[in-house]
Amino acid sequence: MKNGFLNKIICISMLFLTGLLPLSAQTILVHSPALGEETAEEVKMASQSAEAGIMDVLFNKGMIVFSDMSDQNSAGIKNISDKTDCEYIVDWKLSGSGLSGRLISSDDMSVLQESRISESDYDTRYKNREELYTILGTRLCEMLVGERW
Repeated sequence: MKNGFLNKIICISMLFLTGLLPLSAQTILVHSPALGEETAEEVKMASQSAEAGIMDVLFNKGMIVFSDMSDQNSAGIKNISDKTDCEYIVDWKLSGSGLSGRLISSDDMSVLQESRISESDYDTRYKNREELYTILGTRLCEMLVGERW
């Protein structure tokens, strides 16, 4: 009898804790500059692939992720992160020969980490540009968030 009561308490506790898990997930805004309508198809593909790599890392870490591709300044990005209740911002962009990015705390807009990754570091392994930029996005995000979550 005593053992059955203990099992019920454990089951109820587990159900209660399982219900709380989604509440503990952190939210992140992934921001990149808008590309514009006249952008070459190759650049659009590289941007989409890089963002997919960034998102994969964050999803795999259990984050709730919002995406924004706009030409907002810091105040605009802060406003978007406030509206979506994001705790962190991954602000990234295509650079001349790769990607650059920053991890920002949305509380005070302080930069927690900055990184750059060059296309030349990986282009010999990945001849397909779509795959290359997905890997670049993945690696950039891993450098930005590290073991934080």
